Amino acid sequence: MQCQDNTKTIYAGFGARLSAYLIDSLLVGIGLLVVRIPMLIAYLFGSSSFITKPILFEFNIFDIVIYLLSILYYTLMTYYSGSTLGKKYLNLKVVSASGEKLTFINVLYRETIGKYLSGVVMFVGYFLIAIDEQKRGLHDILCDTRVIYNFKVPVKVVERAPGKKYAWTWSVKEEFMNDFLELHLKPSEEILQEQRKAGYKNSSFFNNGNQFFFVFECDNIEYANNYLSSSQVCRQWYESISPMVESSFNLKNGLAV
Repeated sequence: MQCQDNTKTIYAGFGARLSAYLIDSLLVGIGLLVVRIPMLIAYLFGSSSFITKPILFEFNIFDIVIYLLSILYYTLMTYYSGSTLGKKYLNLKVVSASGEKLTFINVLYRETIGKYLSGVVMFVGYFLIAIDEQKRGLHDILCDTRVIYNFKVPVKVVERAPGKKYAWTWSVKEEFMNDFLELHLKPSEEILQEQRKAGYKNSSFFNNGNQFFFVFECDNIEYANNYLSSSQVCRQWYESISPMVESSFNLKNGLAV
């Protein structure tokens, strides 16, 4: 089983994308100091009139160079890896709606005209991210792109004591994700005590997007499951979780994290 084979795409919301943008802005600002500092020195010594003189509307050569270098960063990073450094830090990735590789022209259009249109009227195009079902900004809609979480959880087959390692797996409905993470991300002490009585050992709990995994060792899985199915604490937990789950809980064996 590959944990990254997630059947439900998790779109990145407004807060995550804004955070990635702020990180990128800081990095780009620091990187552009290699251009800004020499230009400032030239300006102070009065030898930069040809650079500061407007040539396109009110923009001078310096403004245009700074803009092009910024666009170069966002375009090349997105085209070659799907993520800028800010997005990489937050596990975000830009993808096409069809799942095919992004084309250079589409990325360039997204990072220039698309983002210009998103911000031209009080940044309304960006605020669409907060209300759109697939968390798209205007530039995403125009270029048919999405920004998703790019989770990768390494999983390998157990070589030692095969068949003694198990994992319960289930997927939570997207509309219940926040409630589930807040209330049930960590099993209660009562649940853990029941699992220990059933024979569960060395358990761990994690998620990959909306897909959740409870990994454990057990010497007698049939006895353990019979015990837990008769446990009132576990039955109450299952009844509270069932409406949030997309399908039934599945038991896998021979897995380790």
